[in-house]
Amino acid sequence: MSLENFRLALDRLSDRAGRLAPLRTAGVILYVVALPLALVYDFLWQIIKAGTPRAWDGTGHFGIGQIYANSIFPDTFGWTAAHFGGMPFPNLYPPLFFWCVALLQHTQLLSYGAAFKLMVILPILLMPAAMWLLAWTVSDRDRSVAFWGAALSLIPLISTRFGGHFIWSSGLDYFSTFAIGMYTQPLGFILLIGWYVAYVKAHQSAWRFALSCLLLTLAVLGNYLNGVTSVLFVSTTLAYDLVAYRGAAREGAAERRLALRALLAHLVSPVLSTGLALFWLVPMFSTYDYLVTRPFTMVIITEGMIVWFIVAVFGTLCWLRRPTAPARPYVTTCFVLACILIFAAQVAPRWYPLQANRFAPTLNFLLAVPVAYALVAALRWLRSLPERRSRRAGLWVKTLTPYVFAVFLLMTAGYWFRASFGENSVFFFRMMTVMGFYPSVEGGPPPAPAALPTQPDFPPEFAARRLPTISSKEMLNTYKREHVDDIATAARARASLEQVLRFAAEHRDGRYLVELPDRYLAEQPAYDAHALNSYLGAQGNETLTVIFREASPNSLFMYPQVNALSYNPDNFGLSSVLADDLDFAEQPTAQHLERARLLGTKYLVVYTGEMKEKLAREPLVGARTDFGDWSVFELSTDPPPRVRVLPYKPALVVSKLTLKGRYSNEYNFVRLAEEQFFDGWFDVLLVRSPTMQLDELGSLDELQRFGGLVLDSYDCDRCELVYRQLRVFSQTRPLILLADDVSLFNRIRSSIKDFPLAQVVERPPESEGKGVWLDNLGPMHRYGSSAIRRQWAQIRAALEAHKVPVEPADVGGEVKGDSIRIDYRGAEKPPPSAAVPVLVSMTYHPNWQAGDGGTVYAANPMFMLVFVRESTSLNFARRPLDRAGLWATAATLFSLFCFTTWSYRGRLIRRRVRHRRPAPEAETPTPV
Repeated sequence: MSLENFRLALDRLSDRAGRLAPLRTAGVILYVVALPLALVYDFLWQIIKAGTPRAWDGTGHFGIGQIYANSIFPDTFGWTAAHFGGMPFPNLYPPLFFWCVALLQHTQLLSYGAAFKLMVILPILLMPAAMWLLAWTVSDRDRSVAFWGAALSLIPLISTRFGGHFIWSSGLDYFSTFAIGMYTQPLGFILLIGWYVAYVKAHQSAWRFALSCLLLTLAVLGNYLNGVTSVLFVSTTLAYDLVAYRGAAREGAAERRLALRALLAHLVSPVLSTGLALFWLVPMFSTYDYLVTRPFTMVIITEGMIVWFIVAVFGTLCWLRRPTAPARPYVTTCFVLACILIFAAQVAPRWYPLQANRFAPTLNFLLAVPVAYALVAALRWLRSLPERRSRRAGLWVKTLTPYVFAVFLLMTAGYWFRASFGENSVFFFRMMTVMGFYPSVEGGPPPAPAALPTQPDFPPEFAARRLPTISSKEMLNTYKREHVDDIATAARARASLEQVLRFAAEHRDGRYLVELPDRYLAEQPAYDAHALNSYLGAQGNETLTVIFREASPNSLFMYPQVNALSYNPDNFGLSSVLADDLDFAEQPTAQHLERARLLGTKYLVVYTGEMKEKLAREPLVGARTDFGDWSVFELSTDPPPRVRVLPYKPALVVSKLTLKGRYSNEYNFVRLAEEQFFDGWFDVLLVRSPTMQLDELGSLDELQRFGGLVLDSYDCDRCELVYRQLRVFSQTRPLILLADDVSLFNRIRSSIKDFPLAQVVERPPESEGKGVWLDNLGPMHRYGSSAIRRQWAQIRAALEAHKVPVEPADVGGEVKGDSIRIDYRGAEKPPPSAAVPVLVSMTYHPNWQAGDGGTVYAANPMFMLVFVRESTSLNFARRPLDRAGLWATAATLFSLFCFTTWSYRGRLIRRRVRHRRPAPEAETPTPV
């Protein structure tokens, strides 16, 4: 058969297959989704059969998600006492993932564990399909770019070397998702892709506009990183829309109207999306001052990523030669993301939880489109070479290309399937399974340990020569030897964990302090420590720490305290002097135990042998119970009651509050509270004023409730009134003034004799600088000779010399969920100046509201203090501004619905008229 006849036969087959084009597209999408399964099918099956998560962050998500599903759902505003002495959830965390899991559970179609695994596995399986849709849209429906964009995205998704696995994890890949537990990132990313696909064409139809509004809202509620990425996409799109609009003014009215429509759609859509998310954004931003965070700017760039970036640059040049409409905004957004990675340390604001490493996978996946352009350009150039030489050769290439491509697809799938049986692949995915999940209870006894791989012996004199030239295979074999018994080890860890949980279920008379063991041990007890914290909270116990450290100001105190009683400190995301202070870490164990008891600790769960020996020698430690490698120590003295009267009147501190990144010499309430916490002297508790305005502190009778005043700020509008109040106050109470060159302070200082109990505390000269930037992963400095520690000694001396005892009062109470009852059993109601200071060992948050309308104060460390004259209650509830956010979301949703319906009114009317129009009568034939 001649080539021409063969070609004609194939053309006829192609014509018949043309009707199946949609199915062909669906087949390609199905292929890129199913291709990873050829490699990871057994891994995913093992995850489905496995038990609860063990992953580093994953246990926290699983535990807090269970609390949310059982006690907060369907609301997105709640409180749990499970960790840190209480924390809001999901007020400060995007709630979509947890809301979906809880919804699936409450449908009773799935158990909580099955619903959780479904929401973890499904988004990451859909990642290739989402990348195909993204590449198909931004390339203006170029199927080659779409296929290769999806196929190439499998490299950062699965590759064990691309993102630096085992030494680094950033999200959006199998290792980060399953072994580390970054569960919410894939869901947020596919929603982000879906939003952008709808957003670029939002001006073309009302349903696309409405869809883009909804998807952006869901993307932001899915993962906070999407907020920054979406802002970049919106900004670049609007900038190029504005340029296009100005250029269209010279081309005619029709082009101008089209450009204006695109500009308005791209502008209004994110505004409406913001309105739809106000129910969560308003409570989050209104209490953002109480979010604990600092920027994390370290980024690791691997060799694979460098090659990826270089190829993406060439692909971008190919793309911009014939740009599609989204090309320039898309490329600009990728460029800005790259700049964030490069200059993160310079541009990161101290108040934003920037984790630059988490933006790296977002950039990697977005660059899959330019990389696909580079590959497609190279393939098209190669395919054109035979055609340039001879027409016949070009015809053969054009004819056989689809079949060669089909063979390539089959061979790729076969290669991946075969690779799934490779020794290294089996080991890698087994490691991920063991790191990510505990064996199921139904799995039976653990298998017998496998034989250790043999290693050749070398004489000692060759050791120095071998180390620099050790091969990657030898390193891998060493790693395999360390983890040869991982399945059995994980089963033993699960058994120990279950025993501790059963013990804790019967002992709920205090909080649990879980030690942080060595995170580099092959047995991975650090993972088990995270699991214990999370699962103790999920079953109704309370722990000092959990991974959601951003939610509670108490994390700045409780994490350093746990670190001091642990092998391995964990200061990630914290800016804390206590966590950086070697003197604090080296204090006697008895002092740490007493502080932990004041934080509510009754039980210590310990893994490290050295720490067990230390605790066994302490008189404060009583009974010990061993559960495998873990031991539970019980303090012989009970923690103080959750609701209790202070022995002395507290001192009111007027100073700013910062829980974000800071320097060690910055003056604020937290810095002074850290010094009191270090000192362990809590007779006169430091309490923060909710206002910085001195003329808003209250009347003189209200000030008399405090045993002292510490002024770090001197802002006032009615300064004369403040001056008189402070003068009267200082007659009977200590007034401590931190020196400042402002008029009110200078006036008081010039007439200091009129203030008998006033004491001026000098600040250090500015030449000493701001001190150390607090971002260390462990104790690195000593603050024994610091100026603030010397100043604290003066403050303590003044407060201790004039501390005011509190009259005995019969006060009790009960902490239950998001409500706290305080019972005052006094015979008579005391005057305002004699109100009883009551400390509640629950984390302070501005949404806690007193039933009698009184002020709720933050008390050191970050508990709550109220003054009571009668029985009252504290309730965690939305404030008026938060409720306004709910109504704004409802109004935005209703407006979007009305707009979409109105846009299709003509089509609906025409459809109704068509159905009502009577059918024409048949004409009667005329007789002949």
